[in-house]
Formats: sequence, structure tokens, C-alpha cells
Amino acid sequence: MRRLCASLLTTAALLSGCAQGFDMRRADQGVVRLQHLFEAGGKDLMGLHGTAVVISDDGHVLTNRHLVFIKDRLPKNLKYKGLFVPMGSWNRRLQVKVVWSSKALNLAVLKVDGLRRRPMVFSTAADTDRIGAGSIVFSVGFPGSGDGVGDSASLVPVVTEGKVNKLTAGRGVQGGAERLLVQHSAFLQRGASGGPLLNTCNQVVGINIVEPSAKAQVASGPGGPFVAPASAIAGTAYSPHVSSILAQLKTVPELKDIPIRTAGGKCLPPSPLPLEMFVVVAALGAIALLSMILALVRRRGTGELSKVVGTYSQLIRRGGSGGGVGPDGRARLGAPVAAAPAENGWLFTGMDQEGNPVRILFGLNELSSAGSGEDGGVVIGRSHALAVKVVDDQSISRRHARVVQQEDGITIEDLNSTYGTKVNGEPVETYTAVPLSPGDRVSLGDVHLDVAGPAGAKDGD
Repeated sequence: MRRLCASLLTTAALLSGCAQGFDMRRADQGVVRLQHLFEAGGKDLMGLHGTAVVISDDGHVLTNRHLVFIKDRLPKNLKYKGLFVPMGSWNRRLQVKVVWSSKALNLAVLKVDGLRRRPMVFSTAADTDRIGAGSIVFSVGFPGSGDGVGDSASLVPVVTEGKVNKLTAGRGVQGGAERLLVQHSAFLQRGASGGPLLNTCNQVVGINIVEPSAKAQVASGPGGPFVAPASAIAGTAYSPHVSSILAQLKTVPELKDIPIRTAGGKCLPPSPLPLEMFVVVAALGAIALLSMILALVRRRGTGELSKVVGTYSQLIRRGGSGGGVGPDGRARLGAPVAAAPAENGWLFTGMDQEGNPVRILFGLNELSSAGSGEDGGVVIGRSHALAVKVVDDQSISRRHARVVQQEDGITIEDLNSTYGTKVNGEPVETYTAVPLSPGDRVSLGDVHLDVAGPAGAKDGD
């Protein structure tokens, strides 16, 4: 049996490759939208915006200086009201203050009060290992093309992929200090300026810049007036290399105490197996899996077969989503909700807005493993890319809540969701852990779920 398990694990390792792959979830957590607010004719207007990279746990972000200081580009009849970061919805606006800026480097570090996001990791590897000609890179930001007008502007970052053409020394179109620049083919638009350029290991290797060449103006659209950004000179988009950025973060007095996350070592792109090898390895994996199942059935009886299949499903689906999850990975089911086997873990059951049953099982082993993982727990949300437990309901945010295992049970935290999380009708404050007990009712937006616990779990008072 040990040999069979070893064979299966070896097969999985071969299929996964030795290199890391780009993770949209990390990219989504590590960027925020910077939004300016104006007033014209007695009405509030939104318009000019950009992207910033989260660089610390306490709310520091890095962006382009020209995105912050814009008053000299505004028409006289436009009153400037300030810069903010929308979090989760346009109704929650976090205030911003400038910590440091450099006109020569077109960089600025801001402090966003109340921002709690996982910071990006900056690459400190040697230049030849970090990126080079032909390296795959990803640009992450909030380009204007993803927006409508006014409040319909997008809070979802956009990722574009490209390859590095070369590293070269140069300056921006507005002048400034000479520094190492990354020329690449990842498409950039206004609004994506200030966002990160990432390698395939999700490490920051540059900061994107799209510099304006004219003044802003008030324009009309289907939703009414808005502040239109200045036009940009064609071909002026580029990404300053991470080396000049790290030099400032480590030497400038105002920035020395900011705990920047860094990582060294060579970053290799994922190397897919040739088709013939993939077929052979996949066949070997299937044989090993079938052999393991048959062996366990013979030893323990057919009654254990469902447990073996369920455990393997959890393994290949990021720790699994427990019994009752459909083949598309969603927690919503069309079949009647069944009672959870007490020894399996914690079960949330209820209905979505359309009356479809929802059943989410948090396995005990799954919760234990997730506690030391990237998310610090099991995330519930609407996005397959950003959540482990997916509930397809419009009242649930892409990353809505997190369930965390504790010594005496589990807790739930709201992840700055749009429509909030409640326990027994009481709102859960953002990023505040609230204990759950069997019999509690959890509300994720308009989806209401009853909590059942494993054997030995104590009911709430």
C-alpha cells in the first residue's frame, strides 16, 4: 500500500512540474484601485484613477507619483475633493495620505487607513535570474477599458500577459532620473499605471507606467458627466525595473521601517510535459489510483469506497470541498441536502436566492491544512479563481468570507465583502473572527446557511 501511495504522489509531482505558476488570487489581493473625486456644478464626479501595489500588512501601497499629484492637469472649473481607495464597494472609501514621493523616479508611497490586504513580494534575485529576454511577465491593474461610467467603474483588476523584449537604461517621457527599464509586450492602458509587473512566481519585477501628455477634461457619457483622463503618448508605456524601487525602499528614511516582503532565487516558468509523456504519466497515475482503491476495498469492504474517492477528490481540488460538490466545483447542488457524517467536519446547509440547495462541507483535515496555507483558512466566495468553496450567487463577493479552524472549533471572518456576513443576524466586522457553534445561522449576503458540527462539538449558548 505504501508503494502504491508513493507511486501516486510521484505521478502528481510530475504532472505539477517543478516551477511555480502565476496565481491570479495573489495578484488580486496585492493591488488596489486609486480613485480621485471631484466636484463640478455642485455634483460629485469620479474619473482619473490608477493602480497601486500593496507593500505592507499595515496599509502601505506603492504607485506612480503622477497618479497622486494631478491638480496641475485639471481645468479651472473643476474642484478637487481628494484621493481614496474603494474597498469591496464604492460605498466604502478608505482615505489616503502621502508618505513619500519622488518626481525623478515617478514613484510615491501612500498610507491607506484601514487597508488590510496581503502584500506583494518583491524579487531580489540577480538580474539574469529575475527576468530576461523571452521571460513571461504579467501586468495587473485597473485599465480604463474595464470601466463604464461613474459608479459602474470596475473594482476587478485586469491581467495581461506578455514577454520581456529587453532590459535597457532610460527615462520617462516627462524626464527624471535614468534607471533600468523593462520593455515587454504585456499590454498597458491608462488606469493600469502604478500596477505591478510580475514574473511567473508572482514576484514584483517592475512597476508599470503610462504617463499622460495633456490635461484632463470633463466629458459626457451615458451615465452623465465624468472626468476624462489625459491622452497618453503612443509607445510611452514601460515598467521601471525593481532594482531602483528596492533601493528607495531600503535607503529613504521615511520608508526604512516599512516591512517589505522580498524573495531571492531563480524563478523558472512552468514547463509542461510533452504530450506523449503526459499520456504515459496520466495512464500510470490512473493505474496507481485504481490499484489503491481496489486494495482498500478488499481490506475494508466496499463500504469504505466512498471515503477513498472523496479523499482523493479533496486532494486534487485544492484540499477538496467535501461531499456533495458538483463536478464544476461549485458548492450549490441541485439534489436534496443530506445530513453530514459527524466525523467528516463542519457542514453549512441552506438555500440560495433562487431556492437551490447549498451544501458546503469543511473537512477537519482540510481546515487544518488550510490554516497554514496562503489564505490562512478556507475561503468562501463566488470566484473559482479566488475561493475554495464556490457559491454561485450574486449577493456573494468573489472572496466573501474565511473559515478558520481553532483549538475549540471554527471561526468565520468577513473578507471585506460587498453585502456582508452575519452570524445569527449580527453583522460580522471585516477581518474579525467570530466563533461558530452547531446550530448557528451564517448569512453570506442573501444566502442563509445553518451550521452543523462534528461529533463532540458544543452547541452555542
